[in-house]
Amino acid sequence: MIDIYTLWLIYNITFSPKGKIVDILMTFTTPFCPMADMLKEMITNAILEVVPGAKVNLEVTFEPTRTQEMIKDPDLQRMFM
Repeated sequence: MIDIYTLWLIYNITFSPKGKIVDILMTFTTPFCPMADMLKEMITNAILEVVPGAKVNLEVTFEPTRTQEMIKDPDLQRMFM
């Protein structure tokens, strides 16, 4: 299964248990990603299943520029080359 973490679309996740705050720094494959809104909604819903009532802050960045080398799974890297 290919997921957004393995594809290196998630750059950083921090969790503050005291305030139940989840901060996520992420990117998309392109600034014009047609799935951007759906991905953000799915991420938020997945977090709320694990941490009900959490405040989810999603920040999208395109720095650093995403490259194939960032993909964590070696088999997926080969697939994109």
